[in-house]
Amino acid sequence: MKRLLVTVMLVVIASSALAAASVVPRKNGAESRAQAKSATTSAGVVERRVPNQNTPSLTPSRAPVNALRGAGVVVRGSTVKSAKFRELAKELDTSGLLKDLADGLNEVFVLRQNLGLRFTECGEPNAYYDPETREVSVCFELIEDYYESMADTYDTEDELDDAVAGAFLFVFFHEIGHALIDLLDVPITGREEDAADQLSVWMLVDGEDGDKAVLDAAISFYSGDASEATIDEGDYADEHALNQQRFYNMVCWVYGSDPDGYADLVSDGNLPEARAERCENEYSQLDRSWSKLLEGHLQ
Repeated sequence: MKRLLVTVMLVVIASSALAAASVVPRKNGAESRAQAKSATTSAGVVERRVPNQNTPSLTPSRAPVNALRGAGVVVRGSTVKSAKFRELAKELDTSGLLKDLADGLNEVFVLRQNLGLRFTECGEPNAYYDPETREVSVCFELIEDYYESMADTYDTEDELDDAVAGAFLFVFFHEIGHALIDLLDVPITGREEDAADQLSVWMLVDGEDGDKAVLDAAISFYSGDASEATIDEGDYADEHALNQQRFYNMVCWVYGSDPDGYADLVSDGNLPEARAERCENEYSQLDRSWSKLLEGHLQ
């Protein structure tokens, strides 16, 4: 059983691609588990630090099942409606970011239908899975919004690039979660949005930069206008949890994956002690559940 591991280089790929493509003016401002952690980016992985465990081979020993069946994750061309995002679309397409992500997913999941990935202009910051077209779309406006809303949270442009990459990856895998629930007919209880959040964290958490990606994504729920937004009846009725709840859930699950390593999340006041006491069990249940639900659908 294998699971997608977002390695150091995958975060770097996303960060570099988004930074190079960004047209947003930026400013300096403030036993299944071991197998599941296989790195799968076709671009290759160059670690910036030596991991504690043996690094798995990144060279496929056989063709992915998806390739043999002619189905899998495929990249669609960007769709642009206005001149504003034309250059960004060109840069993102050239970067190969979606192809790297598609190749990684195809090395992990067995799909019997194609799942499309594309960047698109939406008219609002958003990302979504369309079950009719079987496509995950990430809006240019969402990337633009991340750069604008998170700019004051980080001191350097490099830090901002990494943070935007983390937020992008979390949302991307959240939408992949919706797609897998649909295409694989994964049984879930409760809100699908909560399940997709859990799956995204499960796919990202790796004890290294994947954890940081989740924490940066959590911060995005408190950045910019989100930090000052008032809550109304529509928010309570929405299919998504409140931004504040999603923040604490994500911080809790990262902490729960390694309570000793992330003790500072509690001591620094980012996670209340009362919630922290439950996080290790929460993450253990999340890990066990998704491992079980997906075990018949992995390469």
